[in-house]
Amino acid sequence: MLGWKKSKDRLTLLLACSATGHKLKPLVIGKSKKPRCFKGKNIGALNIIYRHNNKAWMTSQLFCEWLDIVNNQMRSSNRKIILIVDNCAAHPLVERSNIKLVVLPPNTTAKLQPCDAGIIQAVKLQYRKKLLRKIAFAFDVVESASSLAKKVTLFDAIMWLRHAWSLLPETTIQKCFAHCGIKASSVDEVTESEGNNQDDTADEILPLLNGISLEEFASQDNALLTSCDGVDDPNWETHLIEQAKNGFESDADEDDEDQGSENSEEDQPPEITVKEAARMVAELKRFGFKNNLKPEIVDGLLNIESAIEQVKFDKQANAKQSKVTNFFLPLR
Repeated sequence: MLGWKKSKDRLTLLLACSATGHKLKPLVIGKSKKPRCFKGKNIGALNIIYRHNNKAWMTSQLFCEWLDIVNNQMRSSNRKIILIVDNCAAHPLVERSNIKLVVLPPNTTAKLQPCDAGIIQAVKLQYRKKLLRKIAFAFDVVESASSLAKKVTLFDAIMWLRHAWSLLPETTIQKCFAHCGIKASSVDEVTESEGNNQDDTADEILPLLNGISLEEFASQDNALLTSCDGVDDPNWETHLIEQAKNGFESDADEDDEDQGSENSEEDQPPEITVKEAARMVAELKRFGFKNNLKPEIVDGLLNIESAIEQVKFDKQANAKQSKVTNFFLPLR
């Protein structure tokens, strides 16, 4: 389309879960080591693993590093697992003490990979529902789609992805594993209605899609390469040429904090004090009670309020204790 430039921003997401519905921390791969939007934020609070390279692609090195993290978790909990992965050169067949790696045969991912049986699509739909809500909410406060796009940061995208992953029901995961012939002995039979939560999502976002189907909306980025070793894809050369024509991200495009082109301090939002944070939560609680929000949302706000109180308590505890003699003038 004339007058529009295709965005080069990319994130690669690795998801892993068990047949019982247990979910591991997502691995998110970006292209920058220290994006500016991370400044002043604790990325660990998102409960994800963040790594980077200049293409935001999965590599065998990153996969092995993630595998070591999972293996340490399994070893500490005295568990041994079988991990099913796609047939891809970025997923080398390696050995770990508590993980047995099983690589799917070529061209069988769509039939045998549980994540490809609906898990990834469900997460994408939740993520894009959040994005559509952001757009709809901003209709009255932004001038154009491009101005809104500039306000959405990498941190926002990761936050929405993590939230979408946390909202995925265990029953959906169990149903997708069962569809691929894998069923945990501790899991009861899951019916179609129990395992499918897409109907509510469809009712909410389909009117905004202007005739695009839910499947098209969820799979619009399926052709993008996520691995530099994508030799299992028969069309990988075509995809690579296509992306080269559109322009790969270069190292010069990186958005790291330590580069000289960093935005001025004026662009950074002011630091929020504990008192201000407490006031904001109080306002949100008032909003919640007035608009009859769900009890679990109100509980979440109360949890945030408790966390803010804990921050204040910790700051007071770490402050230098005043002495009683400080309240008296010295004798002359």
